[in-house]
Amino acid sequence: ASGLIKNANSTCLIGQALRGDLENLLQREVRLANDANCFALSEAIDGAGRGAEVVFGVILGTGVGGGIVVRGHLHAGANAIAGEWGHNPLPLPEAADLPLPACYCGRSGCIETYLCGPALTRDHALQTGEMLTPVQIDQQASAGDLACEATLQRYEARLGRALAGKQAHHQAHRGARVAAVERPGRPRLPRLLRTTPIRTGSTCMPARSASPIPPRGSTSPSSRRT
Repeated sequence: ASGLIKNANSTCLIGQALRGDLENLLQREVRLANDANCFALSEAIDGAGRGAEVVFGVILGTGVGGGIVVRGHLHAGANAIAGEWGHNPLPLPEAADLPLPACYCGRSGCIETYLCGPALTRDHALQTGEMLTPVQIDQQASAGDLACEATLQRYEARLGRALAGKQAHHQAHRGARVAAVERPGRPRLPRLLRTTPIRTGSTCMPARSASPIPPRGSTSPSSRRT
């Protein structure tokens, strides 16, 4: 490992020795860990994914991240980026997904360019000319705004296709589950807990699905209201 930051949506940190700089500044040991890895491990041990052999945790926020836990142990991978699905290409792009958005990583059509919070705002603006935050889009859709509802449905369709690919990988493991968890403190879209299993299941090959599950402390998707 180089000790340099990579794949950060705070692009000013890419290539920087953040840990070493902090240790020099503070004159003490500093430990850094990926946020998605931390929450996936927490949910796998005593949260929503407890008891599952494989847990894939998803963060949808300023960026798109993920972490994988196998039999209660974090799987970091050879390059310490296992589970980081945000820079995989969006599967099966449709007409509404084109042209493929450019990503800061240098590629186009990355999952993060469709599913991060700013992407939801951008997509709505492209279709309507109106700049709204994700939570505003959700609120107005709940109030009957058809344009906002269409924006959320496009987002949900993309999320379903993206997660279906991950489920296909993890279903190779008995007892695999996908924990779809929002980052605490971020704007919440409760309807995703209801719509994501439906969208993902409609994309997967017919089989017993490793359905997304809400984080601990959340009510079940069937009982939550948008």
